[in-house]
Amino acid sequence: MRRRSSLTRKCGVFILTGVLSVTLIQTSTTGAAAETGNHAPLSSCAKTLSEQSESVPCQTDGNSSGGLPWLESERALAASAREGPNKVEIPKRLQFRLLGFRELASTDTSNDEVWMAASGLDSSAVTSDKDKKPVVDLIQAPMIGDVSDNRVRGPWAKNPHVLIDFDLQRPGDYPRTYTTTLFIVEENEGELGKAFDELRAKTGGKIREVVQKAATTAATTTVGAAIGSAIPGIGTAVGAAVGALAGVAFDALADAISAALNDEIFPPVPLTLTVPDPALVAGQGGVGVTQTQVVKKGGAHYEIDYDWHVVTAPADNPPPVPDNMNKALDEIGVDFSVPESTMRDWLANPSYTPYPAIAQALLNMGRQFKSPIYLDVIVWKYEHAEGVKSPRAVSDVKTDVLKQAVLDASNERYGTELTGFEQLLK
Repeated sequence: MRRRSSLTRKCGVFILTGVLSVTLIQTSTTGAAAETGNHAPLSSCAKTLSEQSESVPCQTDGNSSGGLPWLESERALAASAREGPNKVEIPKRLQFRLLGFRELASTDTSNDEVWMAASGLDSSAVTSDKDKKPVVDLIQAPMIGDVSDNRVRGPWAKNPHVLIDFDLQRPGDYPRTYTTTLFIVEENEGELGKAFDELRAKTGGKIREVVQKAATTAATTTVGAAIGSAIPGIGTAVGAAVGALAGVAFDALADAISAALNDEIFPPVPLTLTVPDPALVAGQGGVGVTQTQVVKKGGAHYEIDYDWHVVTAPADNPPPVPDNMNKALDEIGVDFSVPESTMRDWLANPSYTPYPAIAQALLNMGRQFKSPIYLDVIVWKYEHAEGVKSPRAVSDVKTDVLKQAVLDASNERYGTELTGFEQLLK
């Protein structure tokens, strides 16, 4: 499939890596471990990255039950043991969703655009290779923005934006950790796609390094795991390893990326939480409630509302086979400006990215374009159209809006001023 030159945008880069899992005890680590479980109320948790890049305990509202989300799960587990085998249906998926974004202060006096992306880690996706060494598989979510624009973030209150979608029924033992790493870029000057690629590569490499080491240590008695199978007994060790990256390790990483890109970048902020029993996860503390992540650094002040959401129904549409999808898109004249590996990830994840739905809608038109058009730019134009929500199924895609997005993407790429969709067709 054809690849074109990287899409260039103006950007100044920040990064917030929030490692968010679901646990009996919620902790945050920056440098030395800082226990937050005894501070955060069940209804919300707000953590702040200060001007000195230090994380402080979750803000509380004086709720006396705050910091004891594990208590409900412990009682439920005890009740389940008394009542015999657990007959509750195991939920299908666990989602990390965005509910709101507030930019209370920016690093510049102008109104900068803010973009976000994410990666995900399921501890059961840490598997054994032929040499009995841990292999870490990360999920990649596409960048979205401008999240400070109410046209983008406004609909989240009623239609939360799913960033990461985890499979709760994936083979493997429990307890298990689910990790979401958030990236934030405040647009100023630079190449937006390049910035995210570098952030993903360097942070992903650091996460893989510490997780592989932790999994190897935790699994010393179970090194006989079959090739490609989940490594038992490593869930909490994986979560702790990623949490320990806060402080010096991630601060140094952020400084290195900042120097290379000549932009200021936020150090990652890990938040850890473990699922002890998938059948009880829906009622577990920290799940199904709105939480707030507060970020302050270099004059910027953001607040991100999010939740962990349990899904019992199957996904709207099955993942496409990336190779087949790429070939089909190439034949109608649709290519991309991002790395091919990134596009493959996006096209293979219909639960948290609009790419499969929009790609299939383009194919359903049965038309060919005279000149190639970037799929990532088409998606960007579509999602920034007035009054539309990010589609997760082909039926969600509005044809008229899609045609206009294709036209706008073509004009932007070729510097033309065509006014009709039909002008693009062979």
